[in-house]
Formats: sequence, C-alpha cells, structure tokens
Amino acid sequence: MDIVLGVSMAPPSVRMVLVEGERAGGVTVDEDGFEVDADAPAFPDQVVSAILGTHESARESGYRLASTGVTVANQQQASQLRDALAGHRVENVMLVSAFLAAAALAQTVGGSVGYERTALMF
Repeated sequence: MDIVLGVSMAPPSVRMVLVEGERAGGVTVDEDGFEVDADAPAFPDQVVSAILGTHESARESGYRLASTGVTVANQQQASQLRDALAGHRVENVMLVSAFLAAAALAQTVGGSVGYERTALMF
C-alpha cells in the first residue's frame, strides 16, 4: 500500500505523519515528533535522519512511500535542509513554505465540507 510522509519543521519541534494513499487521502498510519535546536549545526541532519528512518520503517512494514513533503518555516532552514538531503542522496522530497501548506490545507478542508469559498488567516 502507498503512503505519504508529511514533515513539519517548525522549531523547536519537528512533527511527522504517515498517511495512507498516494495522495494522502487515507487514514493516518503513524505520527511522531521530536524537539530540535534550530541554531545547532546538526539540525538539518536530524531531520534527514528522521526521514530516512521513517522510509526504512515503512518499507519494513510493507508500505511503499510514494512521496515526502516537508513544510519549512524559513528560507535559511529550507536551504540547509536541501543541502543535507543532497548530501545524503535523499530524493523525492518536496519542500513547501508554511504559507502554501496552510493554504492547501484550508482549500482541501473547505472543499471536503462543501464550501464554495474558504478563507485563511495566516
């Protein structure tokens, strides 16, 4: 079965969720989180290690990880994470701004409950 990994980098914590379905339309399979120090040089590597560990756990549980999306709080963290992902040769990870992630969530929730218009205050 396909699953999708969503990661939110919003120091001081990182939150992760696995959702069934290639488009994350299913149930939540697992969720986890950990505290980080965003000023520590190892911060991006901690996130990459968590992503790699989740990939491995999913594979061992019989799931196929279809995609990974990471919501990043600021451009500097996005750049650091992009470099860490490249350094560990981790592919198929999409970095998304916090604003775009919130807008997509608002649009999806609004559409699922039948609203023609949905407002978002960010």
